[in-house]
Amino acid sequence: MRKLSRITKFALLAVAGAGLLTLSAQASLTFNLDQTAPGAGGPAGLPGTSGTIFGTVNLTQGGNLNTVIVTVTLNSPCMFVNTPAGFSLGFDLSGNPAITISDLTPGYVAGCGGKASWTKDWQYDVDRIAAGRRQGKGGGGASDALSGPLVFTVYASGGLTPASFVANPAGYFFHADIIGPNGLTGNVAAIGAVPEPTTMVTGALLLLPFGASALRLLRKNRTA
Repeated sequence: MRKLSRITKFALLAVAGAGLLTLSAQASLTFNLDQTAPGAGGPAGLPGTSGTIFGTVNLTQGGNLNTVIVTVTLNSPCMFVNTPAGFSLGFDLSGNPAITISDLTPGYVAGCGGKASWTKDWQYDVDRIAAGRRQGKGGGGASDALSGPLVFTVYASGGLTPASFVANPAGYFFHADIIGPNGLTGNVAAIGAVPEPTTMVTGALLLLPFGASALRLLRKNRTA
């Protein structure tokens, strides 16, 4: 019974450690905006080539399990523009819940999604305001571009985590309408989260105490 008890403790420690690692990984996700229109002929509407990282979208769990803080950072000299081609940020959520967007960077407004060129349809969007007109309604194009970052908080009463942000029907997680390093405007998108080195390190550090406890249990078990 003594050995069984130690094995049980070892299993519980392993489960607890894995749980902490999972929570650490889900607390923050980052996506690269590195996709441009596939198969487009010529440079028109392309702010650069696919594979270029035009910026990032970072999702961080808020102070509770109902809020996520969204931070969109564009790499210089890229800027958010106001054209009919798309939104400053388009995104989808699992289950398409009712949401509230707050703490929004001045110069932007929350919308109800729609179609954004080759990235197709989006459930939600945040967009530029120019000359009193919202993007897609006759915006000011690149003449009133903003460098960002774009920051806002998303709230859903039924619960919300970074993992709640999902790909749209076209397979893209986020979309942004920008002016690129080449001076051309167009849509860029993200197709998946990238590994977070800090999250991996944090998870490893969280597991260290459990690993040490497991080793002590194994040594005691051998000498028992």
